Amino acid sequence: MSTTQPDIQISSIKTASSTLDYAIIKGGPKSFVLLPGLYTKSLMPLAPAVAMQYRRFLGEYTIIMFDRVSEPPAHYTVKEMATDTIRAMDALHIRDAYMMGVSAGGMVAQAIAAERPDLVKRLVIGSSTPAMTEHARGILNNWSALAKAGKADELGRSFAEMIYTDAFYVRHKEAILASLSGTTDVELKRFSIFADGLCSFDLTANLHAINCPVLAIGGALDRIFPPKQAMEIARNTGGRFFIFDNYGHAVYDEAADYLDKVWEFFEEERKE
Repeated sequence: MSTTQPDIQISSIKTASSTLDYAIIKGGPKSFVLLPGLYTKSLMPLAPAVAMQYRRFLGEYTIIMFDRVSEPPAHYTVKEMATDTIRAMDALHIRDAYMMGVSAGGMVAQAIAAERPDLVKRLVIGSSTPAMTEHARGILNNWSALAKAGKADELGRSFAEMIYTDAFYVRHKEAILASLSGTTDVELKRFSIFADGLCSFDLTANLHAINCPVLAIGGALDRIFPPKQAMEIARNTGGRFFIFDNYGHAVYDEAADYLDKVWEFFEEERKE
């Protein structure tokens, strides 16, 4: 494993009405597109941490992490999020990507793979769903209401308590809440637009259009999207699923061997 600092480039691409930020973590010749979940702030400051977390991939893959647009319209659906990300991928000449989307990013990833099969070679969907449920919609509506009311601290606590397991949250509470603190009114407005946009998501009728290999990963203790959502994605795409016991929604952060599953799935094609 290389001990040199990864080469990280942060830039943005113009969309129809805004800009979309992205980070490129230079590595190998394959493109690994990473679509993170809903977050209160810009994801770009997290690029060095992502580079460290995903460092084993850099021998084979260059990681491209996309944010959401900086100034979304008042009504901004998952389909529109996918369209803006597709335009960015086209502008960067990305094809046959190894893509991973978690939570909200998993919804966007499914929409991209269904609409543009040429862009996605293998797809990992983590802690996500093929269609919004009433239960999850209630959680998102609560978060959106807190954001609209300017209750940043209450939103941060609710967000963290919902996605992390109790033991992990108690152990890392100060660091987690510190990372979510200082959210501005502009960031809260942006967050509420994204949260509202997720509420109408339903790709059930188009899952058959995803023709690349799919791995859906879930956490048995997920308070937002139970494991059956991962199973449904796998069943309707002809893919497969893996459920981590004793982990919740943020299994992608908590489980030490989560990225081992992603690596093994991406590298399977060598054996095919």
